[in-house]
Amino acid sequence: MGGFDDSQSCVLISENQFKVIRQLTYQLCEYEERLLASKIAAPGELSILVEFVDSFTNLAGQALRVRIVFGDAYEVGSVSGSTLRPVLSDLPGSREAVGELSGHLISSWLRMMQYVVSLLEGRELFLRTGYDLDEVRGALEEFEVDRS
Repeated sequence: MGGFDDSQSCVLISENQFKVIRQLTYQLCEYEERLLASKIAAPGELSILVEFVDSFTNLAGQALRVRIVFGDAYEVGSVSGSTLRPVLSDLPGSREAVGELSGHLISSWLRMMQYVVSLLEGRELFLRTGYDLDEVRGALEEFEVDRS
């Protein structure tokens, strides 16, 4: 995996937005994986994403923002190369959590979360995740590729 390069395609979100994404990811587990697979995801993708979120949560909690870099390999699902690194900020000691997943998997992740949100009503979404529809939509809008 090597070092991370700021020019790589990535998803760049705040630590709070990562919390929303984490809750949506856990909510995906409430749906049968074969239902998701028949609609928008390949078998096994959900378990890789849940493993990634579980492994990455501690690092994300120590960071100002989260960068998920698009890996080259189709099956990159490990966070063994994840790290905390300093970022330019007005806040001293600010860091970002950086991890890597395949670009294909990141795209599937977004589609799965959008699908689950479409199935839940606003109140149900809040009861299941702890976040209202506006917070969820905001996090999903930010969960896009940053090519800067």
